[in-house]
Formats: sequence, structure tokens, C-alpha cells
Amino acid sequence: MTSTGFVKRLLISSAVLSGLFLVGAKQASADTVTDDTTATTSATTTTSNQLTGSTTLRTTTDSSTNSTPSATTTSDRSTTASSSETATSTETVTTPSNEASVVDTTVPSAEPTTTPDTNQPQSSTTTEASSSAVKSATTPTVSYKTARAAVNASVVQADLQLTPAVDTIQSGETATFDLNLAISGIDKTTTQQHIIIDLPTNFTLPADTDLTIDGVTPTLSETGTQLIYDFDTPTNGLSISKKYNFATDDQPILNGTKISMAASYFDGDQQLATSGPQTVTITTKPVYGVTNELIGVLPHDADGNLLIDENGNSTIDKTKMTGIAGDYLAYQIGISAPKQLLGQAYFDPDTPIDLVYLLPKGLSFDRIDTVTQSKATYKYGVDPNTGQTVIEFTIPAPTLAEQQAASDNLFADYFNLVAKIDADAPAGTELTTVSQLQATTIDGTTVMSDVAASTITTAMDLALPYIPTDGSQLYQYSWGPADGNGNLAGSKDNVDPQVTPDANLAYKVLTGPANFYGVFQSKMNPIIKYTVTYNVDPHLNVNDLKIYHLKSYLADNYYAPNITPKLNVYVRYQDETHFEEIPVYTQETINDSPILDMNALVDNERGVAQLQFDYTNIPVKFSTSMDFNMSPKAGYYGTVSNDFTVEEAGWTSMGWIDILYSKDGAYVQSLVPDSPSGTPLVKVGQEVHLVNGSQPIEPGSASDYREAYNRYMQPKTAEIVKPAENTPRVLNETLNFANQTNGFVSTGDNVLHVMVENNKASLQAFSDLKSLLILPAGVTYTGNDPEVTATVQTDGSTQLTINWTRTNLAPTNQNKLDLAVNIDAGLSLGTITPTLYSTVKEADTVTPGTIDPASASDVQAVADNDDLDADATTTTLFQLRKSFATTVDSHQIHAAATATNLAGDTGALVKVQAGQAAHFGLSLTPASDGALQDVTIIGTLPALNDTAILDSDVNRGTTMPVTLTGAITLPDGWQAATVTYALASDPTTYVTATNVPDFGQVIGFKITYNGDNYLPSDVQQLAIPVKVDAKAMLGQTAYISYRISANGLNPTEGLKAGLQVDLGPAGIPGGGIWVKTQVPEGVFVTPEDYYDNTKPPTDPVGPAEPTTPVTPPTTPTAPTGTPTEPTITDETPANTIATPTTPAAQDNTTVEEAQPAQAANTTSSTAASVQSATVAISTTANDPRQSSATTTTNSATLPQTDDATQTSATTSLLGLLFATLLSLFGLGHRRRHE
Repeated sequence: MTSTGFVKRLLISSAVLSGLFLVGAKQASADTVTDDTTATTSATTTTSNQLTGSTTLRTTTDSSTNSTPSATTTSDRSTTASSSETATSTETVTTPSNEASVVDTTVPSAEPTTTPDTNQPQSSTTTEASSSAVKSATTPTVSYKTARAAVNASVVQADLQLTPAVDTIQSGETATFDLNLAISGIDKTTTQQHIIIDLPTNFTLPADTDLTIDGVTPTLSETGTQLIYDFDTPTNGLSISKKYNFATDDQPILNGTKISMAASYFDGDQQLATSGPQTVTITTKPVYGVTNELIGVLPHDADGNLLIDENGNSTIDKTKMTGIAGDYLAYQIGISAPKQLLGQAYFDPDTPIDLVYLLPKGLSFDRIDTVTQSKATYKYGVDPNTGQTVIEFTIPAPTLAEQQAASDNLFADYFNLVAKIDADAPAGTELTTVSQLQATTIDGTTVMSDVAASTITTAMDLALPYIPTDGSQLYQYSWGPADGNGNLAGSKDNVDPQVTPDANLAYKVLTGPANFYGVFQSKMNPIIKYTVTYNVDPHLNVNDLKIYHLKSYLADNYYAPNITPKLNVYVRYQDETHFEEIPVYTQETINDSPILDMNALVDNERGVAQLQFDYTNIPVKFSTSMDFNMSPKAGYYGTVSNDFTVEEAGWTSMGWIDILYSKDGAYVQSLVPDSPSGTPLVKVGQEVHLVNGSQPIEPGSASDYREAYNRYMQPKTAEIVKPAENTPRVLNETLNFANQTNGFVSTGDNVLHVMVENNKASLQAFSDLKSLLILPAGVTYTGNDPEVTATVQTDGSTQLTINWTRTNLAPTNQNKLDLAVNIDAGLSLGTITPTLYSTVKEADTVTPGTIDPASASDVQAVADNDDLDADATTTTLFQLRKSFATTVDSHQIHAAATATNLAGDTGALVKVQAGQAAHFGLSLTPASDGALQDVTIIGTLPALNDTAILDSDVNRGTTMPVTLTGAITLPDGWQAATVTYALASDPTTYVTATNVPDFGQVIGFKITYNGDNYLPSDVQQLAIPVKVDAKAMLGQTAYISYRISANGLNPTEGLKAGLQVDLGPAGIPGGGIWVKTQVPEGVFVTPEDYYDNTKPPTDPVGPAEPTTPVTPPTTPTAPTGTPTEPTITDETPANTIATPTTPAAQDNTTVEEAQPAQAANTTSSTAASVQSATVAISTTANDPRQSSATTTTNSATLPQTDDATQTSATTSLLGLLFATLLSLFGLGHRRRHE
């Protein structure tokens, strides 16, 4: 051993034994502390986070587990989210008499309960970490060993909420749970973190559910009851929202069934937060229905016997809608239970379905068909008092498997029976049959369906009454507008109202079989041709059309048509002589049509001349009606007039005949007499109303009813009058997406509906309409509409210039456009906000809200300051800005602070030199959402005794201040964000950079963005430029952390990042510093070297004159006696040290960084850095290497920069001792290269 090493060890030993300095303690790392290494701290007085009693800290390293040690101290302060929760550890804490009892807890799910164990021994034991239970293939049971909550029990905080989107749903709806979790903590935890989701039983998540959180895919327990997330890296700074959806339409569900779910967050085996069970209740209600319908008449012989062929079958004549006395009627009864109906209850498979059918007096039961016999048993009887017949069917209920496999109905079937009209039933007798269902649900509820009735009237004389009344007979009728508000006048009269240009004019036509009312010569479908042509005034726009369900008429009663007709609607424009060959609308059902938007089907700008309704497959005695809504064209004032014609052809008593009905009469177009040898009753070109049966009618006689017929088809008119001057024009706009689910817009391909109208509140037309649509970044226009020109903007948005076909709109007129778009699903955009702008020529145009403040319209009139429409003459834009929530079911951000030094090194802790420039940044993990919306980032610059932003009880550990040197630099794509600063003179107010007089006075900042686009998360970091204090000491640090929220997530604060002062090239912490004035003069040692600052350096680097001159000490006196060589470790010796006046701040780089734990001396207000448990050393200006520790004490104040503190008695004595020893052994100053 060299003498130099001997002296070093001697001096170290002497320093330890002398107790001249009390050194702050730091937990030793796992690779430098053995199992029997013990650090003991004594109690001190602090202003917060007080440690009571003495604590023995024991750290162990298990070779079979992660090399990172787990350690637990004890404290009266708990870092858990709930006061009822206790800190946990995988190690044992030995406490004195004031310690709490250790608790053993069993957690069956996400809600642990604690049971005190008063027999917990005081000896050191090791408990198994819960990670083994979390990763178990079965539902984990997690055990905990818990002492008093420790200061460092967890360095993270968890804000966890799990809530049902709706507390009560109907079966068939989706049960949705919203998980929101924000994990904050500026210091890195040394334990693995977990999220455990307790899933409901008997309900499963969709197969395509994205379950990942922060890039981690959960494991599913063997029982399928838990999702278990194990995070290998710290989750500090993570904030997530995620939806868990459970379908309820794939299984039988009892009324009142509950779906429960829970979530818990663990740091190691310590549960920091739990939601507890959250529940959704499912309700069911049986909706079972029956139908009852006459489906036709069966043939019988002259004796009234049913005709049956050799196979036992009888053919149903389905063309007949009723019968005469003695006829056999075929009835069909249906049962249905729609499965897709929300809340539908399943049938009890063990209880039969009862179907009761009642026949009235005058109708007797004959039989059921063979198919019905195979599906149900039945019995019947006649009530002697009423003469009614009751038939009861018993039908087996479907099994649960059959109901679950069904797609449309839980159960659906038809049952047929035959009834006979009594022979003495007079014509015109009304016969009503009724049916009703009784069944039992799976929860034991007995249900009765509504009654289904079917009424017929026995056949009577079908001769057509030729004197029509107002709409009561099946002739051709026309109704016109009563006013400009969409009301109708009677068909007999023409009101001819005066209306303004904003009028909504209502028109209606009703058409019927007229002369084709009867059924002749067994020709059951007498109408071969049925065409209605509506003549539209050239000054009207056809806006809306509704076609009412098609009917057949028999004996003053409507019935469903015997066949399904087909309807084609054709258009002829004013500039054409023929109808378009392709129909604008086709209907093949017998239901009412929707209200058809004719602006989307026809070109009103060209002008509609005629609409033709051409029916094929015409039913017996067919009748229908159409409703129109029309509006005057812009700029027209005068009379408008509409009329119509109907052409029908088919069989009548006159033979085959084609008749055109119009306002001028009903004239024969062609004729084929029924009897070629006979004399035809009418001739081609003759008015059919001049014939009564076989006798002609004298024109003008009392029997001439032509005027009565024709008046119902006369034109209907209205007068468009010019309004008074200065009456308003009202522009309205709407935006909406086609593909939505429960009000949420679907990502991917979609269609955006755009509408601009001259609102109904308007009285005048406007002109020169132009529109601009701004699609936010992330929404792409994928269409090729000829009216649209797309331009991508620099901020990623897309401007669509819409050149409308119609630029002049009269009141109530609309322009509509459907735009194909794609919403980028990869960005996880929570909301999208398109903005529509429109302009018109007329300066007096206003918004709907101007006319009616209660209007639901969101259109605003804004100034065109940016000349969006590239028209300098435009001063006002009509703006509609509308936000839509998307179907994105999860969001997350994961952020941490970074630090970068002058050399470009970036990390959680980087080395800097005193006086150097550096900058802090913000890092977002790749698992974060690609797009950030509604962003708020708050940061505070490092300062002595600073704390975390979200938790003021957590000391950030800064021991030196830094100053902001300029404005914060935002990354590309963030230029739309706003940066504001808080000054020391007014910390609560944020101002822009232009209002910052001196960036050195900035103590905090805020970055916000709430625009329509987004901030990309995958860009380079923002830069917060700072400068290190020129007088910073070796090993001092400055930390920063951020509070961040975005995308509707709860705010979180991630890991801190810091700058730590290191030696410069000249062996000093920074240029311009010769001697650290905080260090007393004398000889100082470390385990590796010693220094003598009693002499000037032989090769000084820095200013000609030191900042603070050094006073040489007196010649030291050599110690007496022979020193003994102590035994020390190669790295960090174990020492008994005094407790610092405040607990050491937690270090966020416990493994990969040799970072000092930070403490604030609350007694002397002097900050110090503690790097390892070793002897006290402060570093001189010419130190050749970084010190392994600086000191803090509870009995002495660290020396300050004034001379008085440098000449303290203690430091002078130590310097004298070191100088004497150096003189004794004749040692020179040892330089760094040694």
C-alpha cells in the first residue's frame, strides 16, 4: 500500500471519528450495500413530513429478483390516495415502540379490506410481492404486509375513476364503463406498477377492443375475470381514458340483471387507488305481438261445401278482400317477439304460449289447416249466450338456445284457420275477429299481448255512386294552399292566397279508381294503366314530397292491396319536351314514403315542369295520395298555378277503355268494346260522364254532373306579392355527419352533410351565395364533387371552396351537398370541428338568431378580417362552427420532463457547468395520442425548496436556481399554441412574451391550445432555455416538472428532469470560479483523493483575480502518535449519520443515475445535496473530479460565501489537521490525472 492511500484512509477514519461534520444520509444502492449494512438516523425537528421516533432502514438484494432494491421507511405521513389505505412494501421495517401494527390483507378483487394482526413479530421478515399474484393464471389473491405509512412508501399518486356511462339500460343496449386514470409523481418508483380490472361475469368485451394501456397489453386471468396490466417502466405522467363496452343482446337476461366492474392501481403490492364495484342495471320488458288477417276466400260448391282437391288441398283466392254469405274465409294469425327491440325479454322455455282467437256471431269455426296442426294443439267452444266461438291454441315455447340463435325474432310463426260466414248473414254485415297472446318470460312474468282485430264487411252492391263528395269517393281530387304557412284549403274551392316570397305552399292530390271501381267479367285486376302527372308552375321550386301508403278500397273500407304495386317518379324540366328516362325515385313497398327532399332528387335551378307518378302492378280499386311543399323562385312576384291529370286504362262495363282525367273533364283516349258486335256506350274523345249506364246524358240537363266532377281537378293558385322594403333576408347553415353511433361520429370514411338556406324567417331572396368549408387537420376530403375545390392549408386543415349551382335562393330554399370525408382513426381525435362560412351580396342579410333570439341556430355573423373568400368587397361572413364528438373510445398521454446541456446530452439528469446555458424539454411517449387537443401545460422554473405542481407536499429537490434566458421555443406543428409567463412580481398572472420585461424574472409558464385542429405529439421537444447560476456548487441540481392535460384527460405530472453541476475542463465547476467560497479553506479528502486549498493552484484557469480571495491558513501542526489504517470499502463506506432536518427528496433516477437526493434545511434555509452515505466533503474550486457527496447537518449551518463563515472554528481546525498531516508525510498536491 502506498503512503498516499494510507494517508487517505487515515484522514477518512479521523474525519469519521472526530465528528466534526455531520453528513446527510442517502439510501445506498443495491450493488454497494450488503445485507447487513445498516444506516441509522436520529430524529430532528422539521416543519413538514416530520419523522417521529427513530427508524432503522434495512435494504436487501435478492439474487432471484430484480437487482433494484426495495426499501421502506416509516412516517406519520401517508402517500396513499385514501386515508384508509396503508403503505406496503416487499421488505420489512423494524420500528421502535411507537410503530403501528403490521397488517395482513386479502384482496379478492379490486377492493381490499384490512384486518389488524396484533401478533406481527418485530423481527425482520420478507413478504412476497403481489406481482406474482397479479401475473397468476387464476384470479389473484394479493397479500400485504403493512407497517406505518412510510414517506417513501410510494412516489406516485393515482387518481382513478371508473364510472358507468349510464346507470340503467335496456337489454340489447351496450353497457359502457369509462375508466379515467391519471398517475402523477416526479420521482421514479423502484417497484413494478399494475392495473387490475375486475370484469363482469357472463359478459364479454368485443373481440376488436383495444385493451392496451401505454403500450402494455393485459393478461387475462384463467377464469377470465380480470385484466392484469404489468408495467415494466414507470407510469408517472400517464393519463388515460378508456371505454369498456359489454353487449347485452347476445344472451337471455333477467329483468334487473346487474353488470359490475372494478379497477385498482398498484405500486408494487401497494394499492394506491380503487374504484370499488361500479354497476349497470339491465331492464327487460316483454313485447310480444299477434297479427290477425283475412288472407282470402276458399271456393265452395253450389251446396255450400268446401271444394277440396284429390290431395286434400283447397286453393285460397287471395284477390278477394271479403266474402258473401256462405263463403269460407281463410284467416292467418301471426306471433312475433322482435329480438332487436331494446329491452325485449326472453320466453320461459318451460311454459307454453297460449293463443286465443275469438270469432263473432255470424262467423263459425270450420277447421285449421294441416300445417297448423303440426305446430300447435287447439280446442274450441261456442258461448251460448253471445254466440261467439273461442279457439285456444297451445304452442311450445322456443328453447333458450333457439332464442339466442335467432336473428330477427325470439319466436315468430303463423297459424291458419277457416271460418264460414253464416248463410243468413245480410250484405254489409260487419264481422270482427280478435286474437290475443299469453306467455311467460324467463323471470316468471306472465304477459298478455295487445288484442289484434280484423274487421270485414260482407259483400254488397259495388255500383259506383257518380256524385262525388269532398274526398269521400274514389275520384281525383286536388287541394291547394290556404296560406303561405303550409296549410291546405278544401278541394272544392281555390282560395288563391296572397303570400310573400318566403311562403311555404302546400299542395295535395288524391287519386282513385274512378270509373274502374267495379270488378267485371272475373277480371280481378281491372286497372292496367295508372299514371298521375302533376304540372308545376315554372315559378315554383319543388322542395318536399311525401307519397302516402297505397290502398285498395272496398265497400267504404280501405284494405291492404291484394298485390304490391311499383311506383316510379319521373321528372320533366322546363327546357325539355320529354320526361327523363331514369326515374328520380322508385318505391316497391306499400308503406308511406319518407318525406323526400326533392332538392336532392331534382334540379330546381333548371325548373321542374312536370312530375309523373307511374304505377305498375296496380291493385284492385287502387287509391293513393301525394303531398307537396313548394316555394316561390327568387325574384318572382305574381300568380302561380298547379294542376294535374290522371290516366287510367283497364276493364269497365264499357269494355277495355283508356280515360284521361283532367281539369277539363274525363275523356276517352281509346276503347275496345266489351262486345265487338254490340254498340259501344261511349266513343273515343267523348266525356265518360255523359253516359249513365247504357243511356247517354243530355249536356246541360239535370243529370249532367261534369261540373261537379271537374271542379275537384281545377288548378290551385296563389299570389306572390313583393314585401315591403328593408324586410330581412335570413341565412342559415347546418353541418352534420351521416355515420354516427349514439350521437358519436364514426372515424374512418364518413359523409358530411352541408346545407345553406334562405331561412323560413326570411321575406326576401338573397343572391351571389358562396361558401367555404374548413375541415380540421385529421379530416380529409375524399370526394370529387364538381362544385368543390379543395386546398390543403399549412396548418394541416383543408379549405373547401363550394361553388353552388344555385347562387340565388328565395325564402325557404336550400342548397345541400354531401361531402365524402375520412377521419383519421390513428390520431384518436376526440372531437372534430368543421367550420362553414357563407357570403351573399345583400348587406341586410342576417342570422336566424337576429330575428328570433331563441332560435336553435348556431350561425354567427363575423367580420371578414382575413379575407377568407378572397373578395375584398366582402365584409361579413356567416359562420357555423360545430364540434362533434367521435367514437374514439380511448385516449392517453404519457409525459416526462427532459433536460439538455450545452453539449446536446438529453436525459432525466444531465451534467452542466456553472454559468452554462441549457434547456428543459417535454417528452411524450409513442403510446400517447397522435393528436393533442384542449392542451394545457404548466411548468414552474427550478427554485430552492420548490415542490411538485400537483402535490405541494413533494419536494422537487432543487438546490440551485436557474434563470430563463428567453422565450420558450415551440416545436413544429405547435405554432398555434399560446405561451404565457408568470413573473416573480405577480405569480398568479400569466402574460405573453411581449409583456415580459426581463425573462430572468419568469418563475413559471403556461402553454395552451384549444383550437379546431390539434398539436402533434410526435414532434421534437419544446425548448425552455435556461442558464445555470455562475456561483453554483459542484453537485448542485435544478429540477423541473410539468402539469399536463389534453384530450379531456385528467391532469398528470410526470418524472422530473434536472441539471447537475459537474467539473469543467479546467477541473472547476465552471469558468470564472477559482475557489468555492462555500468550502472552508484547508485540506479535504474523498475516498479517492485529497485536496489542499491552502495554496494557490500552480496552473490557475479563470479570471486574473479570483471572485473571492482565499486567506491562507497558519502552518498546521502535525498530529502525534501512530495512526492506524482503517478498513473501508472500495466505494461507499457504511456510516452512522445524523438525520437531515427535512427528509431527503425522492430521486427519480435511483438505478441509472448517480443523482443526489435533495433536502431543504428548514432551520438554516441552506440547500444541500446528499449523494451517498460517506464522510462530509465539500469541494474546492480546483477539484479534479466530482464529489460523491455534499453535506447537510442539523447542528451547524453550511458555510456561506462571506469570509466570516469561511473562518469558522470547526473548519479552521479541520484545515489545520489536514495541513499538518500533509506536512508529516511530505505529500504534494495530487492532480486529477493521477
